[in-house]
Amino acid sequence: DAIWDWDLVSNSFFRGGSFEKIFGHKVNSASLSIDSWSVYLHPEDADRVLNGMHAAIESDTIKWKDEYRYLKADGKYAYVMDKGFILRDNHGKAIRMVGAMQDITERNEREQQLKLFESVVINANDAILITEPEPFDEPGPKIMYANKAFTKMTGYEVEEIIGKTPRILQGPKSDFKELARLSQALRKWESCEVSTINYKKNGEEFWVNFTVTPVANEKGWFTHWIAIERDITEKVNYERDLIEANNKVIT
Repeated sequence: DAIWDWDLVSNSFFRGGSFEKIFGHKVNSASLSIDSWSVYLHPEDADRVLNGMHAAIESDTIKWKDEYRYLKADGKYAYVMDKGFILRDNHGKAIRMVGAMQDITERNEREQQLKLFESVVINANDAILITEPEPFDEPGPKIMYANKAFTKMTGYEVEEIIGKTPRILQGPKSDFKELARLSQALRKWESCEVSTINYKKNGEEFWVNFTVTPVANEKGWFTHWIAIERDITEKVNYERDLIEANNKVIT
C-alpha cells in the first residue's frame, strides 16, 4: 500500500516510499500540500473524491473510503482503493488524516471481464448449461446453471432444472450411440460435440447439437462442465426434405 499522512492543521502532506514504487511519482522528502496528491486524480473523479473527503473531515466520522482513478508516471490511470482514518482533537475537530492507497487495477479489470462474460452468457441465443463434474454414471452430474435461451428451447424454467441432470431431456428417440460416445469423452475429461433428439418439457421432440467442455481451476482440477446447445430441428428437417426431393427426381 502507498501510505500517506495529511496534517490538516498545517496542510502538510507526506507520502511513503511505496508511493513511488506503485505509481512512479518521485517522493519528495520535504512536506508538500494536499495538491501534490490531488493533482493526479482523474478529472472525472476529482470533485467527487475531494468533496467526499472534505465531507468526512467536517463530519464526526473517523473513517473515509473511496475508489477512483489515479494517474501514474507512465501516463496510465490506475484504479485505486483509498482508505483514510481521521484523528480528532478533544473538541472533535479533525487535525490529521492517515491513509493507504491500494492499486486495484487488476481486480477491477477482472470484475469488468466477468461482468462482460456474464452478460454474454445470459443473453446468448444458444442455450448454456453448467453442471457439476461428476458422477458419470446414473443419475449424472447435476445442473448448476441454465440461461434464458435454455428455458426458451426446452420449456423448463431455471428453478425446475437446477439440481436435475441433462439426462431428463433424453427419450426414446435419442441417439444413444452418440450419447455413449459422449460418455466416453467425459470420462477422459475431453470436449465432445453431439447431435441427437431431445425432448422438451411438454414432450415435444427437437434436434439439438451441443458441445460439452470441461473447466479446470488454477490447480488443474476439473470443476465443471459447460454445454453450449443449439436447436437444429429446422436444419435437420430441411436436409431431410432436400434428400427426399432429390430421391424423387432420381426415381
